[in-house]
Amino acid sequence: MTKQLLKRFFEKIAQKVAQGYEILVGVHGREFHEDDALCVSLIKAKFLGAIVRIIRTRDMNELAKCDFILDVGDKDECDGEHLWLDHHQAEEFWANRVRKSACGKLAEVFWGSDPEFLAGLRTELLDSVEAIDNGQNLGDLGLSSSRLFFVHGFNPVAMAGEACSDVAYDDAFASVLPMVDAVLRRVIVAVRAAIASRVAIEQAIAEYDGNGLLVIPAPVDMAWEPAVASLNATLEDSEKVLFVAFKDSDGVAGDLLVVKRDYPQFGALVDLPASWRGLRDDALSEESGVEGAIFCHQGGFMAVWQKFDAAVEAGHRAVALVR
Repeated sequence: MTKQLLKRFFEKIAQKVAQGYEILVGVHGREFHEDDALCVSLIKAKFLGAIVRIIRTRDMNELAKCDFILDVGDKDECDGEHLWLDHHQAEEFWANRVRKSACGKLAEVFWGSDPEFLAGLRTELLDSVEAIDNGQNLGDLGLSSSRLFFVHGFNPVAMAGEACSDVAYDDAFASVLPMVDAVLRRVIVAVRAAIASRVAIEQAIAEYDGNGLLVIPAPVDMAWEPAVASLNATLEDSEKVLFVAFKDSDGVAGDLLVVKRDYPQFGALVDLPASWRGLRDDALSEESGVEGAIFCHQGGFMAVWQKFDAAVEAGHRAVALVR
């Protein structure tokens, strides 16, 4: 498939979405798995608000009416009007030895121009789904269980020797999709947040002036710990980062944490001031001299203020007290 044909295809899809027309998605019928369910959810995530209609069949004439034909059809092809992606026609591998499936190929088409996001999506979700769909052992690939482990269990079960109908399979597929959608949405949020966290941490480190407090004006994950450890390894003792202040996950409150002496081992370079430990609310505000305190942990490794700026002020005061 050429870039020109893909471009024409996505222009067609964008026009259908803008005009309120359905995106027709073809997947194989009857028993379903994580791969085909995730393909549908990826389309919903890419084209937010689009009307997506699913056609579950192996009838090639019916599939040819669809915009996307996924996990069925034995070919990877785009003619500008349709996008076919399957993995049953040949054995293909990603660089990490995971066999390719339709969902991974679709994600690459959607987000190949955003390699950091795609890598996060692969790590958090796609790799395990593709490996399971291709019968690979997750442990051999260094992968943990799939977040979509529950999908196959929603297939109907024949009772008293009676075969399950196509309608029963289609209804079951429809019932599991909202859960797959929810998992994918959460993964996308987490991956985007991790990228934003990395950027915020790198910027804060670039602006650090050796005053003992690293200020990150954004909610971040604990990826700051190895980054600060690497920074401290290059600094004199008098310049090392002792505490890190960053916004809480709500974007308003501020967290103040100690820095580990020998990351990743526990044990701080210095703990928060002894007179703060175990105090809460007004008692901590009075002792620290910073209004809006919530608490300081008895262990002296973290404290929280109602506002981020207050946590920053508390951090500077803590440095002055312990350095």
